[in-house]
Amino acid sequence: IVGLGSATKCVSLTLGLGVAEFEHVVDGQAHTFYAVHQRRGPIVGTNCGPAVWQTLVVLCKGKQNKKALSSFAEQLLKEDEEAKTNEFHIFRWNLEHSYWDLTGCKIARSLDSV
Repeated sequence: IVGLGSATKCVSLTLGLGVAEFEHVVDGQAHTFYAVHQRRGPIVGTNCGPAVWQTLVVLCKGKQNKKALSSFAEQLLKEDEEAKTNEFHIFRWNLEHSYWDLTGCKIARSLDSV
């Protein structure tokens, strides 16, 4: 899109159902991982709407790769918990179920634009 800065997020990718193969490098050595995303059973009704049982299983190819799997999990947690200074989250109170619902995430403008 013309005129949008590189920080603008236009596309959000998600992992569909099935098997995905990817690599993660630990100590200079690439390890092959597989992610199995699956659903099981029918869609059921809950007090918060429809729900389906689903799992994401991550496997590492080869034996004795506990260190590689641990390194991958630690990297995911680090990236998820990393604070982004130019981003803020928008929450809305869900009156019916009594919890704060994350409704959006926006990139902050610079103070010069205010």
